[in-house]
Amino acid sequence: MDNFSQETEEEEKINQQSSENQEINDIEFEEVLDIDETQDSLEMQTTETSEEQISDAETKLETDLSIVYGNAKKYVIYINSENIAFVESLSTDERRKIINKILKEQNEFSIKDRANKERSRFLKHVLLSVFTFIIFFPIVFIYVNKALLISIDNYEQAKENFSKLYKEHGKIQREKQ
Repeated sequence: MDNFSQETEEEEKINQQSSENQEINDIEFEEVLDIDETQDSLEMQTTETSEEQISDAETKLETDLSIVYGNAKKYVIYINSENIAFVESLSTDERRKIINKILKEQNEFSIKDRANKERSRFLKHVLLSVFTFIIFFPIVFIYVNKALLISIDNYEQAKENFSKLYKEHGKIQREKQ
């Protein structure tokens, strides 16, 4: 809008200057103007101005919406063909409320689902830990016990063998040279 008012002010200044110049000096122009080209250029300037006005209006609308709805954003969503008639029958505010309600419910469901998955994962870890302690530690104790019993048996066998050897030969004699 400001650009449009600036352009009109500039055109008025130009018109004033040209009228003053014509009054001072009567100059004959040899240039021939093509009216169609001039109209096209003016239409292009008007179109550019209107596009700027539209973008300014959209910005103002977004600002107004952000004031009304807080930090809101626009999204394009795709709706199945069987729901199009229903959605088109709703007002914009009703659409917004329905979509936000569905999104809120989905978010709550997602949070609950994630919490359930975390709980089941924790439960699996606890069960694995319990089974590990119930099964692994007794097996370790049995293994250590067997290893100690075998070591004691080997020690007793070595002791018996040494005592037999000592009884048969008496004291250990040195080899004669």
